[in-house]
Order: sequence, then C-alpha cells, then structure tokens
Amino acid sequence: MEIEYGEDWVEDRLSACGCKGLLGKWRKRGGFVIEHADYAHYKDIMTHPEHFEAIFSAGFSDTDELRELIDKAGDLRAASHHAREFTKEDLRDLRLVWTSLEKGLLALTPDQDIDYY
Repeated sequence: MEIEYGEDWVEDRLSACGCKGLLGKWRKRGGFVIEHADYAHYKDIMTHPEHFEAIFSAGFSDTDELRELIDKAGDLRAASHHAREFTKEDLRDLRLVWTSLEKGLLALTPDQDIDYY
C-alpha cells in the first residue's frame, strides 16, 4: 500500500475502503496500522476495487476469490482458537487457505524465491 499510495496511505486509503474503525484504533494506539487489523479489515482493504486493481490483482485472480479465502481463513482461525470443533479436515483446509494466501501475497514481491513442496 505504501509503495502504491505513499507513506500517508493510511489516512486516505482506510477511509476510502470503509476502515474508519481501524483508522481510529491506529490513531489512538500508534504503531504499524496492520497490527490493529482483523480479517474483516484485510478483506475491506484488499478487495476494495482501487486497491485490488492497483496492487492485489498481481497475486489473486479476482476479488471474489480473495474475499472467500480471507473469510475462510478467519472462520478456520476462529474455530482453531476457540472452543469449537476443529477437525483434521479443518486443519487441511486451513493449510490450503494459508498456502493460497501466501502464494498470492508473495506474487506482490516478485524478488522472493520460494520453493513450495
């Protein structure tokens, strides 16, 4: 986001994608804004039409796919960290979701040389 929108991206871009609550947390607490984000914020930032076109389309084929991956990651993370049933299939799905997200995000930094098993 900083490379595309500059050092002050937080103020303009979080407002644009409906993350004013995240902006407020960051203003109050300081630090790196993403430290205060949750899955809903990631989804709003990454699937915002301008952000997706300018940045995230390099690693993901469309916003619906990305939205689904982020939702699934959030749901599985919640199931794994709270008193809910978490099956072997859920663990497999979580690994697949994280691998898909990782591959997409790594595509945003083409100088990374990652071998997948």
